[in-house]
Amino acid sequence: FEWRNGYFNELSKEAYKNGQKEDPCSTHSGYLAELGIGKIIPFPFKGYKEYITEEEMQQQDEILTKFEIKRDEENEKRIKRKKEMDEKRKQERERAESVRKEKQLHEEQGSKARQLQMAKTAAEEETKRSLR
Repeated sequence: FEWRNGYFNELSKEAYKNGQKEDPCSTHSGYLAELGIGKIIPFPFKGYKEYITEEEMQQQDEILTKFEIKRDEENEKRIKRKKEMDEKRKQERERAESVRKEKQLHEEQGSKARQLQMAKTAAEEETKRSLR
C-alpha cells in the first residue's frame, strides 16, 4: 500500500520544507512522536507559543501529570475489572463442572439403585416361583 512505509511522514516533511505553517498529517506525526519512530517534524501545534514562561511550562507539566495519573488509574481499573470477570467465569465453570459431576453421580447411584431393585424383584419372583 502506498500509504505504508513513511508515506504520511514524507507528506509532513515536504510540507515543512515548503514553508507550510501546519502539519497536514498532524495526528500521524503525533503518533510517530509518541512511539519515538521516525523524525519529529518541528511544526508548531495549534495554539503553540514559541516562548512560554516557566509558570506556563509548570502548568502544562501538571496537566500532563494529571492526565497520565488518570490514564494509569483507568488502566488499573480496566485490569481489575478483567481479573474480576476472569475470576467470575472461572467460578461459573467450576460450579457447572460440580453440577455436572453431581448429576452424573446421581445418575450412577440411580442406575445402581434400579439394578438393585430389579435384582431384588427378580429374587422375590424366583422365591415365589419356588414356593409354588
